[in-house]
Parts: sequence; structure tokens; C-alpha cells
Amino acid sequence: MSHDAAATRAAPPPSFVVKAALRLFLVLGTILTFGGMPARHATAQYEPRPLTPQAPERLAGVERLRDWLTAVAQHEPGTVDEPARAISLWSRFELDAAMADLRALLDRASGMVSRNQRSSDDATTKTGSGPLTLADVRDLLGLTDDEIRRRDPTRIVRRGAVLHADLAVFTSLGLLVDHSRGNMTMQVYDGRQVGSETRDYHWDFGRTLLDAVKPDPGRDGIVRLWYHAASTFMSSRADLAALEPHIEQARRLFPTDATVQYFSGVLHEAFASPGVQSAILGTETEIGSAELEARRAERFFRRAVMLDPEHLEACLRLGRTLGALGRHAEAAAELQRVIAATDDRLLQYYGNLCLGREEQALGRRDAARAAYERAAAHYPRAQSPYLALSQLARRNGDKAGARSALQPVLDLPARESAREDPWWGYYISAGRHADVLLAELRKPFLVGVKQ
Repeated sequence: MSHDAAATRAAPPPSFVVKAALRLFLVLGTILTFGGMPARHATAQYEPRPLTPQAPERLAGVERLRDWLTAVAQHEPGTVDEPARAISLWSRFELDAAMADLRALLDRASGMVSRNQRSSDDATTKTGSGPLTLADVRDLLGLTDDEIRRRDPTRIVRRGAVLHADLAVFTSLGLLVDHSRGNMTMQVYDGRQVGSETRDYHWDFGRTLLDAVKPDPGRDGIVRLWYHAASTFMSSRADLAALEPHIEQARRLFPTDATVQYFSGVLHEAFASPGVQSAILGTETEIGSAELEARRAERFFRRAVMLDPEHLEACLRLGRTLGALGRHAEAAAELQRVIAATDDRLLQYYGNLCLGREEQALGRRDAARAAYERAAAHYPRAQSPYLALSQLARRNGDKAGARSALQPVLDLPARESAREDPWWGYYISAGRHADVLLAELRKPFLVGVKQ
């Protein structure tokens, strides 16, 4: 099954992975089940380079840079092919060194082109692998003289960022074992530490690559799409450890992008969740209290709606966040706006379920009941609306009504797959379009893959 055909399954309760260092990051354990991905192989064969313990000297040789550039050119986006497998064996030191080599070679080659107005192929530069002529540099980099003169690696680093996004995705899905040796994270389940794992470095390296896009990565459509697709995928895996630094850099590059503001809100909404708040008890962290994180989420969601008034998911999450902050009338107004503006089944479900809670908080019992019933109509096998209806009846002294509201839950099949409740996947639902965005990102780079 391809990644684009990934299946989802609700599996409450979620687990967490926590990284404690100078700051604390969290990874909400996945509640998605992904299918496998067939590995198609490019014709190039690789002998994996040994891992290096530290960053080598810049341009000590061009073999490392040549290997990375070859993998970038030959990788077929979206597949676990030999180029992807080869680069997955590299350490973060080798990756950083390859980028340093690229910059150093471009600096030297730019001078060669500038000194030789006719771009003489006889001009040379020294490397640890021996002298390189300008013709050698052109062949190695695949860039024009104008790109070399301007030290512009945009075509290389865009394609490279797609390769490293794939490596991050494949590692997350368990299709590759990564060797880039990122930061250590702590796995937490239901507030208890249950193990640890090492984060890969590929999202970080992809951002480093895209920082080199000319003239300005913040005005580049591919860079913007890469950040959107990566944010969506991280959200689909509830990978808050990866999402936090990623979305901070996205805000620096795209300060007026509604999607970036939205995912900033998604991050802080998750930080405010009971699961995260219980996981950080007794730790030193820059994650704030549930109220503080909810206020941060509100600010980002409100900014997203201001930038794009039609961003209904931002409106929905803004409404839910306002409710968490006790501003129930404002919350109800936002949620009613979403419900009136969309026929999306999932948004209708979330909107009505959240609206029921706000109406209940406002003392409007009939309106709350109607909202919960509408939510149940959208997903008849979901348990949450019936539990909410039972609670509503119980709080009003209607014991018979409370028991009656629970009967549909008791009548559900025992099989978990037959008791679909999207509420269990609320926090990861922001990432449900990850496959579409990743496919859109990869598409331009599927043409002209070197074989």
C-alpha cells in the first residue's frame, strides 16, 4: 500500500514521547495505522559510506558531496529506493559536512566564473580529491554558470529537501531505520515513562537546505509547500517534538501565512491538552500551564482566521479553545459559524460536539441536547455524543434519560473498528491531509529523475 493510501484507526488513549533538555518537547504517540510502502529501486547502486564520528574538514574531498548529490538526483520521491536507503545511513555530521562542502565549492566556483568571463573550462580549484576544473564543477553540481556566479543552489536544495522529507516520513512510518542520530526523546504513556527513542535529523536538515534558496526562501512557493506538508505530516503523527522548532522557523519565513499560524495554534492546543499536561508534571519545561497554552493557541488561531476568514478549522479550534478558557458565549458563536458554513462531516461532528458543551455551560439545555444529537447523527457509532447526552440528563436529575442515552453505546459491536469515534483523533485530525500535500510536494520532482 502506498503512503497515500494510509488507513486510519481510532485507538484511545494516546501516548506521549517527551524530550527533556534545555526545553521540553513532546511527541504524542500515533493513533494512526499506516500501510506498508513498496520499495522501488533506482538503477544506481550504493556502497554505504562509513559513519563519521565528527564533522570532516570542508572540501577535504568531493566524494561525500558527490554521493549526496547523486542520491538527491536519483531518488524517486515517495519511494524507499536505494538512494534513500543510502542516505539514511549517514550521520548528522556527514549531512552537515555535505552542506558545508556545497557552500564551499560554490564560493570557489563563483570566483572561478567571475574571473573567467568566458567561463573557461581550464580554470581549476584545489580540493582534497585533487584539482577540479570549472567543467568538473558544472558536471558535479548540475548548475549553470549564472547560478554558480550567484552562488545559487536553489535547484539542488529544493530537491534535497524533498529527499530528506521522505527520509523523515519513512523513518516515522518504520520503513527505514535512521542513523542521523538526532535528539533523545522519552516515551510517556498515560503520564508514565515507558522508554526512549532517538529523533532523526532529517526535518532539521531539510530546513537548513531550504534556508539556502535564492533570492529569499520566504517568497518561494516550493519552500512554503514543503513547510505546509511537513507541518501536516508531523500533526498526523502527533509529533510535537518535531513540530515545535519546525513551526517556529515557518513563522519566521512566512509571518502572514494563515496555515502556519493555524499549525502554531494546533501545537499549543496540544500542549494545553490533559495528556501533555499530565506528562510534564514534575519536570522543568517551558511548556506552560493548560491555561497559558490555551491562550497561546487562541492567539494563533485568531491570527489565522484574521488572515483567512474562510479557514473553518481554525475557527472551530478557536471556538473550542475559547470554551476551554471559560469564554462560552464567544466559543458558541465561533462554533455556530463553522456549523453554518460547512457540510464537511468531520467538521460538523466536531463543531456540534463542542457546541453542545458550550451550550451546556451557558445553561441552554435544549440547545445542548440538539447539538449532541446532531453530532450523533453524523457518526452514529461514535460513543462521545451519547456519553455527553447521558451526562446532560444526569446533571438535570433525569436518571432514566441518562440510562436511555447510554443504550446506543451498549448496543455497539465489540469490535473497535465498528465503533468509530473521530473524537479520539481530534488532536491528529489537523494532519489528515498529509498524504495529499506530500504528493503535491513530490510531484514536480518526479519528472527528470536521473536513472
